[in-house]
Amino acid sequence: MSEACGLVLELVDFESRILHVARLKGGLSNTHPLRGDEIRAIKAWLVQRTHMKDRGRAFFLSEQRKPLHRSTVNLALRQFGVKANLEVDWFFWTGPIVNL
Repeated sequence: MSEACGLVLELVDFESRILHVARLKGGLSNTHPLRGDEIRAIKAWLVQRTHMKDRGRAFFLSEQRKPLHRSTVNLALRQFGVKANLEVDWFFWTGPIVNL
């Protein structure tokens, strides 16, 4: 999740259809190929992002027009789980555990 929150606009390469991922905590950075549906989704998000009138480099922005922080994402996931009537325990080292 931290890698997604730290994503910057320059890491999306539309010409090569590649997403460059900078790993944190000594992990190996790598690239991921982008498919057509992913490219369309990214381009649609970038259109929405331009309406936010932010000139920063962060790919994902909060409502305050600042780079999205992982604690904000965790809170949103918890709230979505509650609204969906899912019991979700979120552990940062294992990912979400959903009890249905």
